[in-house]
Formats: sequence, C-alpha cells, structure tokens
Amino acid sequence: MVHKEGNVGWGTELEKRTNGKVKMEYYPAEALGKMAEMYDLVVSGVADLSLHFTGATPGRFPVTDVCQIPFVTKPGTNIEMVAWQMYQKYPEIQKEYSDTKLLALVSSPTHSILTKKPVRKLRT
Repeated sequence: MVHKEGNVGWGTELEKRTNGKVKMEYYPAEALGKMAEMYDLVVSGVADLSLHFTGATPGRFPVTDVCQIPFVTKPGTNIEMVAWQMYQKYPEIQKEYSDTKLLALVSSPTHSILTKKPVRKLRT
C-alpha cells in the first residue's frame, strides 16, 4: 500500500521541479472515490492523476493482470520492470490504457498461496 507520506512527498517534488506551476492536492482514504473508481475518475476529468491498483477492477486490465498471477515470476523478479517492458512492447497492453497517459506500472510482490497442508490438486 502506498503511504500518504510517499504521495505527499511525490507531490512536493513535482511542485518543486515545475517551479510551482504544478501542484498536487492529495485526497486520502478514498475521499475522492473508491479504489475501483480511480481510473474512471481520471478518464472523466474529475481527477488529473491517480494511483490505481488493477486488482480493484477485475477483468478490466486482463493483459496487465498477467503480472499478478501467483507463481508466474520467481521471487526477486522486478515485476514492475517486466510490466513496463511489456507495456512498451505490446499494443495489447497499451490499448488497456489508451484513454489515459500512463506514468508507471507497479505490482505487489510475488503472490503465493499459503496453506497448512500441501496442495496436490485443484478441485473442480
């Protein structure tokens, strides 16, 4: 989860590097909208910038969500770098974000399934 301090710090740096021409107003704790609405808030112009977790909108970013599948990457893989390289290379991913200007792709750490007993097969 991104902490308020990280977002505020990023906004402060943005303001500094643009000599005050760009200012960020921070809305914590879903004050502007729910996580699942964040992407649409940018598309509709309610927000200019948003941090969006694709897992909050299942099925909307299916190509990008490949990076979230458990066991796809080895521990220690820089999945953000892999995701960004995929975005740059494949029009299918670029199309998922065609109505916005994508600044970065981030991912949660490699997913695992934790159980008390070994998983031998999947039930249907």
